Amino acid sequence: MAFRLPSGWTRAEPAPTQGGAPDFIAVHARTDDGFTPNITVGTRAAEASLDQLADDAVAQLTATQTDVVVRRRQPLGHEPAPGLAQELTFTTTLDGHDVAITQQQVLLTLTAPADGEGRVLYVATFTTTTRTVSKLAPDFLAMVRSLRPEPSPHR
Repeated sequence: MAFRLPSGWTRAEPAPTQGGAPDFIAVHARTDDGFTPNITVGTRAAEASLDQLADDAVAQLTATQTDVVVRRRQPLGHEPAPGLAQELTFTTTLDGHDVAITQQQVLLTLTAPADGEGRVLYVATFTTTTRTVSKLAPDFLAMVRSLRPEPSPHR
């Protein structure tokens, strides 16, 4: 997968997690309320409907956060690359105080590039404080628009 990373964002090394790390992580230089805005991109087999995959993403977040709300969910694109976007909000605790967080997720399915069989799910996620989402969301949208399935280095 190839895409353009907007200025102000830098690549970060994925931290090991129980569920596996995303393929790519970028962080923004500007933190807010102790939270560092981040963008992640990952891939996996698309073995369910987009709605089910989006529900799974919500369930995964709900496993670690208690007040997850799906604020918006809408279909994107069309065959051969249908997608879905959703915006979630929740509160996390950082350094002993609550911080309102917004997460935007874009799920895109494409035919597997290696063999042309099956589908691959690309998940791009943008997470920031609710207070900074309007300032940084255009960067995320620009990155999503630049996504390409070519196997070239991230720029």
